[in-house]
Amino acid sequence: QEPVHFFHAYKNKIDYVFPHHSLFSDRVFGPAGSKLYGPEWSKDYEDNQVRFAYFCKAATMAIQELPLGGFPYGDNVVIVGNEWHSALVPVYIEAQRRQDPSK
Repeated sequence: QEPVHFFHAYKNKIDYVFPHHSLFSDRVFGPAGSKLYGPEWSKDYEDNQVRFAYFCKAATMAIQELPLGGFPYGDNVVIVGNEWHSALVPVYIEAQRRQDPSK
């Protein structure tokens, strides 16, 4: 199980949340030179599925644990998963509810 760390700021009534892990930062600041999806056009990195699955899991943890807007949102939140990057968020939420209906 990988730990999830966040950079979080709340300014002008807006939460800015960025999950932090070397899976992401190495692609931006490392030898990849800010190429997040692949080394060149139409070629993906082999670890994209792992990186974006981690991103989606971090999103589910952020809404439950971080003081967004001053308090954890918990169940009082709407998730908009409009791209493949966030496609697993609703799946993770449903799996968590089935595992523990009290959450």
